[in-house]
Formats: sequence, C-alpha cells, structure tokens
Amino acid sequence: MNLTRTTGLLSAAGATVIVAAAGVGAAAEPVAAAGVGATATAETAPTVTPKVTGAYLFIQRIQTAGGIKHPILTPFATLVYRTDIQLPRSSDGSPNTGGATIAGQGGSIGSIHGKASRCYVATARIKPDNTITGTNSSGIEQTRAIVGSRLPVTFTTLRHGTVTHRTLTLRGRQPGDLTGKPLGC
Repeated sequence: MNLTRTTGLLSAAGATVIVAAAGVGAAAEPVAAAGVGATATAETAPTVTPKVTGAYLFIQRIQTAGGIKHPILTPFATLVYRTDIQLPRSSDGSPNTGGATIAGQGGSIGSIHGKASRCYVATARIKPDNTITGTNSSGIEQTRAIVGSRLPVTFTTLRHGTVTHRTLTLRGRQPGDLTGKPLGC
C-alpha cells in the first residue's frame, strides 16, 4: 500500500485518514477514518468507537508440556467476544489495540478467522487450585474459576479509549466455542 503524507493527512487508495501529530519526534496516531473516496477535516471527522456486541467464557485445556505420550493439559479461561466494527490492526493483521482482562489477569487478544473478522479471543491461566490470580484496585486478588463461576471481564477496545465491564459465567467447552459459533463469527 502506497501512503503519502500531506499536511496531517495520509491518503491510500482514495481513503483519507486524519493524523494528529503529538510534537517533534513523536509518533502520529490515526484519529478517525473517512469513507473511501471521501475527504474529512479535523472538525467534521467522526470518532468511531467499537462496541462489544456479545461475549462468552469457557474452560479450555491446552497442552503446555509433556509430549504425545504424557501430555500436560493446563486449564485456561477462554474469552471469545465480538465487536460491531473491526479493531484497528497492525501491518501483520493482528489487532494492535485493545485487550481483555479476565478476573484481573490481563493479556493480549487474538483474532478469530483472520483479518476480516470482528471476533477476538483472550485467555487467562487457571492455576491448579482452580483460581485465577489477577490484580485490582486493592492489589492482588484470587478468583475461584470453576464451571458456574461468575468472573469479572473487562474489554478495552482502543488504546486510549472505551472500557466495558461485564460479569460472565464460566462454562464447559462446547463444539464451536473456539471458532466463535455461538456469536455467529
């Protein structure tokens, strides 16, 4: 993709992206994007914030060590969620903004079904005593993580932006959970 910069605007294939420069030597960040073939100014550019439209939480066992004959399966609380629009992506196609926190244990997110998807996944390790250790405003916290537990989940959909809090019930894994089938991914 060939990008050209002209007075705070990046243009690529007819789309115009407004860029706010934060000073000399600072990186520029996209502020808003206009439709293909359209132009926008800083005064009229809408700020689009992704909204979480659905989410579920299930227990997944992932092989973390051992090998084929003696696998060691570690349980993870796996969060799958969908947004109304795509999150911004880096050059390799992975989401470059956003994250999810499950019971205070934060982590990065991955995309389900590749670059064109609006569905994302995040995991939190469940310790052998069936707890998730995370942090909150009071310090370190341990949350019970068994089927039927209600866990606090926080979604951050933009680098400096929207935070959504929900409480989801942890359930057992069902067919289609990893592909986002319950959300229509």
